[in-house]
Amino acid sequence: MEKTDIKEDQMFTIKVLFNNHSGDILSREYCREDNRYLAEDMESQVLGGKYIKMGIKLYTSDLHFGHRNVIGFDHRPFNDVDEMDRCLIELWNGRVSSDDEVYIVGDLCFRNGRPAEWYLKQLKGHKHLVIGNHDQKLLENDKAMSYFESVDKMMYIKDEDKNICLCHYPIAEWNHFHRGSYHIYGHIHNRTDGAYMYMKNLENALNAGCMINNYTPVSFNELVRNNRIFKEKN
Repeated sequence: MEKTDIKEDQMFTIKVLFNNHSGDILSREYCREDNRYLAEDMESQVLGGKYIKMGIKLYTSDLHFGHRNVIGFDHRPFNDVDEMDRCLIELWNGRVSSDDEVYIVGDLCFRNGRPAEWYLKQLKGHKHLVIGNHDQKLLENDKAMSYFESVDKMMYIKDEDKNICLCHYPIAEWNHFHRGSYHIYGHIHNRTDGAYMYMKNLENALNAGCMINNYTPVSFNELVRNNRIFKEKN
């Protein structure tokens, strides 16, 4: 016998199909309420016939909290910096659970009037910082830095069966490049200049820039899909 268990969590509907007798998961997916997103990357389990959401890895980059000019640079759909900050926080917390691991691939804040900890204390999840070129002020703020589980210029992680190299800057070749590993980067935002054209040809290189990922931390599968869509248009 099969049973579908549905959990609505703000912006997302999470559905798990499992065997009612054994408790084995048959399939799982989540989707945005507007049905723009579908993926099977939700870590979950069934315990006592109940659906339990487990933590997953999520990625984002170049949020630029507090940076007024980035609205124009990236053509962001916000009227002013206060609206941008508010929307970024709401989108983050609508997507991220307290158990999720969020990798910020550089440039959390820039020219921000509020201290970085004002933003960080509101953001859900276990946060990891891959240092970007605009993070120097952040690095000098001990209170803000206390919100990060780890901080480094480059990180090597595993997301399920995928080996991933995280670096703020797009690089031409990374560890285990010839063995199918992935590179998640930021820095170039949504520019389509020479750097983008080069990285576009590297199938396993993925831009985590928030502006091409719907201003929301995303899973690996979402990152692949959003990069594919962006490349098709540019």
